[in-house]
Amino acid sequence: MSASKKKTTTRKPSPAPATKSAAPARKAASRSAARPAAVPSTPAAPAVVASLPPALAKPAAPRPSLTTITAQVDVGFGNTLYIRGAGGGLSWTVGLPMTCVAADLWRISLDAARQDIAFKVLLNDLAWSSGADYIATAGSTVTARPSF
Repeated sequence: MSASKKKTTTRKPSPAPATKSAAPARKAASRSAARPAAVPSTPAAPAVVASLPPALAKPAAPRPSLTTITAQVDVGFGNTLYIRGAGGGLSWTVGLPMTCVAADLWRISLDAARQDIAFKVLLNDLAWSSGADYIATAGSTVTARPSF
């Protein structure tokens, strides 16, 4: 046995009112008494993530798809085709310019399409093409042949 003093720690009282225990507290019989072995801690169980069966799960929003719209029309030198519509980042109030890829071929690719796109082609963003609106499915390639 060593002559050093035993370090003691004090417990702070709990904020709850103390109650008397039915069994009296046990005192240590001697300093040489074996301490009880520490209880091994068990690893925490992995968190369980609740998920619904695929039939009941809310369908995810469709991802944007690249939609390519081509207009096949000769509009003459110095003119530009524009496109307006709904869906895919288009607006009925402001036109997006199309890119001239050949003398009679104009193209635009829209990457924000999550649903079908309704559109019209305009000459110089002023003159609307005649006929009904064109419809393009998200992720497809469509060729329109507008007339003015």
